[in-house]
Amino acid sequence: IDLKDIARIKFNYVTQIVNDLNNIFNTKTNLIPTFKMKGVEYGMIPKLDDITLGEYIDLDNNISDWETMHKAMAVLYRPIKLKKDHRYQIEEYTGEEDAVKFKDMPLDVVMGSLVFFWSLSSELLQTTLKYLAQEMKEELTFQQRVILEESGVGINQSMDWLKGMLPNLTQLPN
Repeated sequence: IDLKDIARIKFNYVTQIVNDLNNIFNTKTNLIPTFKMKGVEYGMIPKLDDITLGEYIDLDNNISDWETMHKAMAVLYRPIKLKKDHRYQIEEYTGEEDAVKFKDMPLDVVMGSLVFFWSLSSELLQTTLKYLAQEMKEELTFQQRVILEESGVGINQSMDWLKGMLPNLTQLPN
């Protein structure tokens, strides 16, 4: 939309749109493992450890850009072919050719997936920082200290800074 067209929108409409968007982003989002769209039930990859290299590449290339988010969702969610209680099997991944239909995917499912992966990466970062801090406390040989001092100048300050920042980054707004 051109800026001149935006200026013509009634102020009360803009206020309502802003309020609606705020409500969407202030709503607590949980991972939604299954959902229905146009009469088809879709399920998220049941076990992320079993993701294939092709799935991982397509997911990694598309999940960080909103313009290609539908392609990432096509990797994560596929039609359910067999379901028993809360367990299910999904169809094999065939690539991005069917991804266009995921442009109509419910926003709460997309946001739940994004928050899930953000939380997962945040926890991984915390675990990595704890592990590195523990490893740094162990006694080093003289040669290891010299190498670390030469290649790691400022790393302790960076670690302290990351530890201080991480709690703020991992808290979702209420």
